[in-house]
Amino acid sequence: MHYHKYRLIIPFMLPAVGLYALFVLYPYAQAIYLSLTSWRGVSANKPFVGLDNYQRLATDERFLEALSRNAQLLVILPLATIAIGLTFAALFTQGQQAVRGASFYRVVFFFPQVISSVIIGILWSYVYNPNIGLLNGVLGAGGLDALERTWLADPSLILWSIAAVAIWSGVGFYMVIYLAAMQSIPSSFYEAAV
Repeated sequence: MHYHKYRLIIPFMLPAVGLYALFVLYPYAQAIYLSLTSWRGVSANKPFVGLDNYQRLATDERFLEALSRNAQLLVILPLATIAIGLTFAALFTQGQQAVRGASFYRVVFFFPQVISSVIIGILWSYVYNPNIGLLNGVLGAGGLDALERTWLADPSLILWSIAAVAIWSGVGFYMVIYLAAMQSIPSSFYEAAV
C-alpha cells in the first residue's frame, strides 16, 4: 500500500528537486570550488590554491572591517526595529486611549513594506544627497547648517545612515505582527492593568 503512494509522489517531486539541484545546489558547489582556485574570472586557467584564499581573507583589513560592521548591524537592527515596532503597536491598540488617527499611522508605518527595495534605495539616496537632499535641506532651513553632512561618504555616519533606512523599512512589519497579537487581547485586561 505504501509503495504505491511513494510511486506516485516521486515523479511529481523529481522536477522540483531537479530544478533545486540545478539552480541552487550546483551554483553553491561551483562557488565553493572556485573559492579554492586563484581564478580571476577572465582566463580559462583555474589553478588550484586550496585554502590560501581563506587564509588571506582572515588577515584582510577591509574584510574584517566589513565583518565588524555587519555584526554591529546584526545587533542594532533587530533590537531597534522590534522595539520601535512594539512601541508603535502599543500606541495604536490601547482602545480608547490609542493615539488619534491610529489607523492612518498604521498605514503610514506599514507603507515601506509594500515598496520595492530598489525604490527604497532610490528614495533614500535623494534624502541623503549632500547637495539637493531632503535631510540637508531641512537642516539648512532650520538654521542647523553646521549639522549638514555627506551622509553616505562619511565613514563614521554611513553605518547609522544604513541602519536608519533598514529600521524605517522594517518597523511596519513588526508593528503589524504586534498589532495583530495585541488586538486579540480583551480590553478588560487593559482596564485591569490601569
